[in-house]
Amino acid sequence: MKRCTLPRIRPRLVRYARTRPAFKDRLPAKPAKSSSDDVTLEDAVDALGERKGTTRSRFATSNGRSKSTQVDSRLTQFQHKSPAQIERELKETFARDGVEYDPLFVQQMIRRSKQEENIINDTMKGGSALQKVTEEEVTSFIDWLIDDCITRLPDQGVGESEIERGVDEKMEKVMRVKNDDKSLIDAFSSVYELADELRPSGLSKLKEFLSVISKPDNGEIRKMVPIEKMVKLFEISGQLLDDKLRDECVYLSGNLIYSSTKARADPINEKLYIETLVNHGDFQRALDLYTSRKSKPDVIDQRFWLEVGIGIYLRMGSDEVEKAELLAREMKDKYGYIHPIVISTFIDRYLRLSRLDKATEWVQEMKEVMDSYGLVDHLEVPGPQLLDDPQQVYDYYNRIDPVSYDHVTDCVIDFLKYRQVPEAMEVIMTATRRDRQYLLYLVGYIAENVSYPGREYLLQVLKGSEDGNAEGPQFNPAISSFIQSELENFRPTKCSSIEEVIVLDECSFFLTKQLANPKVDSEMKLKISSLISSISIGAKLTSHECKDMMKIILRSNSRKGYTLASKVLSQMNRGLEKEHGEDGMLPPANAHIYLTLVQVFGRRPKPKTREIEELLETMKGLGIPTLTVLANQVVLAYRKGKQYSKALRFIDEYLREGEEEESFKPTSEFFQNVLVTYREGLMQDGGGEDGNYKFRLEKLRWLFKSILSSPGWKLDEGLCNEAVMTFMTYGDYASTICVLESYGMEMKKDIGNDLMVAIKLKLEAKLMKLNLEGEEIDQYRRECGILSVRKDLKPDRVNNWRDAAEVIIRYMEATGYGLGGKSSDEVKQRSKDEFEGELIELERMYGLPEVGLGEIS
Repeated sequence: MKRCTLPRIRPRLVRYARTRPAFKDRLPAKPAKSSSDDVTLEDAVDALGERKGTTRSRFATSNGRSKSTQVDSRLTQFQHKSPAQIERELKETFARDGVEYDPLFVQQMIRRSKQEENIINDTMKGGSALQKVTEEEVTSFIDWLIDDCITRLPDQGVGESEIERGVDEKMEKVMRVKNDDKSLIDAFSSVYELADELRPSGLSKLKEFLSVISKPDNGEIRKMVPIEKMVKLFEISGQLLDDKLRDECVYLSGNLIYSSTKARADPINEKLYIETLVNHGDFQRALDLYTSRKSKPDVIDQRFWLEVGIGIYLRMGSDEVEKAELLAREMKDKYGYIHPIVISTFIDRYLRLSRLDKATEWVQEMKEVMDSYGLVDHLEVPGPQLLDDPQQVYDYYNRIDPVSYDHVTDCVIDFLKYRQVPEAMEVIMTATRRDRQYLLYLVGYIAENVSYPGREYLLQVLKGSEDGNAEGPQFNPAISSFIQSELENFRPTKCSSIEEVIVLDECSFFLTKQLANPKVDSEMKLKISSLISSISIGAKLTSHECKDMMKIILRSNSRKGYTLASKVLSQMNRGLEKEHGEDGMLPPANAHIYLTLVQVFGRRPKPKTREIEELLETMKGLGIPTLTVLANQVVLAYRKGKQYSKALRFIDEYLREGEEEESFKPTSEFFQNVLVTYREGLMQDGGGEDGNYKFRLEKLRWLFKSILSSPGWKLDEGLCNEAVMTFMTYGDYASTICVLESYGMEMKKDIGNDLMVAIKLKLEAKLMKLNLEGEEIDQYRRECGILSVRKDLKPDRVNNWRDAAEVIIRYMEATGYGLGGKSSDEVKQRSKDEFEGELIELERMYGLPEVGLGEIS
């Protein structure tokens, strides 16, 4: 349950002396303000004169030094106000005091006010100006900060909607002003009020200021802050309603006080400071403060101080829990009572440590308190307040309370949080026997405050008990039935199994931790928040949401993430079974979910191909079709891992199975990826013409034939380019010409300049590798080869498929059709005829018109 800020006494510093009794020195209280908020300049100057030991008049000299004194006195009032507003207020003050208006003095006030504001803004940013400020300026700023915070403390509970409503009303008043003097004056007054309300708040700057002066390199500034001002900031910090902000400000201001003096705060305020030390993980410091005071007269007979020690030990490591037990035993022996809040804290700690036996022992302690002092529906808790009588606050912290509904509910929720339903039901039954109304309260609390996974887990366990599971726990039938009937109204979705509930709960916990991960960007955090919200309210997750959730879980790259993703996928796979019907928050698994997983595993620096293969096997077993985009990701993963043999085996299997399915629709991107795989695979093998090479070439030709023969399939530019480069890598120039023919003759497309250049570069690389020389080679280079590339770079250059094919044919002629440049004419002619025969044969195979070499070049 939420712990609120309780009554405290005003902070006092305590010194413990060795040679004399301890004493408490109360800090002087800040003088109360007069009934009028208007302070005259004379009052300010007189007050300043008393402080400096002089009664010099405000106008004693004309050199401006006395006016500088006035600036110091009046400056805080004018911070964060516009120059026009400062001048207006000073005119009113001069007129009210019957003094002649002094424009030079006003200008000085405006200039100093602006300087102070710049210093404040720079201070908030930790800027260089902080190192240049004087003690007078620091004191001035802290005075403003304290006064503004005290002024705004009562308005902390005002909601943003109320503030916005007030601003809107004033804006409406200004916008609808009538054109007469009275209305204009009222409108201007509203503008000034609005400006005052919207000016920076001391409460909003308190944490920033404390953080800045707490930095190690700002030691000189810290020395300028009087200890009584630090105590005042600590007092203000303790009255903040925002738990997180209060904890941070108390921690920072407490650190400043304890590092500046050997004196210590009174026990109540030191208790507050110790709690913030524990929250910030500074256990040793908290323990030192606790133990060094434990035997002092001001706490030796105070039960709450033992509770402070218990709180410290329970937040420390598991080895320190026994010390908390010893303090609890000492407390019970000395006072005969342990507060229910302390008991519930022990229960929560032991459940965190998976020590169910010890947690149930403390449940018995709660029952004893319930037997002795009863069970009540609620306890009156006073709000945050400062009291002058320490004994009142001591009495509050040492109070003996009966067990309340909230105390019991704390225990129940802790057990449910750790899925210990039998123990939770035991606590519920104990409380219900004493007060039947408690069950109504508990059900309402669970419905309103417990998220869907927690409610659903409880219902699943209770339902399992009713179904006669002999091995499972047995509960009171009446209580069990009542809880089920009431919570059924808050059950938007019924999970398919208790395992699904556990998985959802683990997902919610995992996602919540990811929100605090600094590596997660804002866009992803929005998705995480949406997923947590959907799980919390029990809304069925869509396939798209599950894809996002899988990506988030697996991107953590942790063992826990992989295990959780596996559990989620397992539950989604179970959703494909008919007996599950419509139940379940997770949708049945589909190809898109598996695609997401393959993408996550495949896009890692070292692709997890083993996990991908397991996913493919699971898909096959469940009958989930392999989409082309998924197949493409698999091929990319194999390529990235340089596992080309596995990639080509997968391609063969995928294409073979695809021929039997009408829904099989490979994409150009997939085929391009396949061609690159063939090319890179050959390059990895060194390009040798062994059995593996010939086998792959046959597969490659069969693949290109499949591409051209697929219904409605057209060869696009990207696929044409990849096919040309791949066939050229394999040295299959006849198939290369067929690709160009298909693209140019069948598709009626021109060949791009970039492809022409790529062909010539590829052939030049081959020439250099063959190390051939001669007139024919030189002529080829000049007319068609690398030396003719310049003309291909002209933007208006247009090439048809025959131009590109001619380059290949001229290369073949120059190299003797693969036999070398020094072969006889007869041998060259025979090789040419064989090449042309192969070309025509491949054209028939690919379903292309027969075009001989003579018809090309």
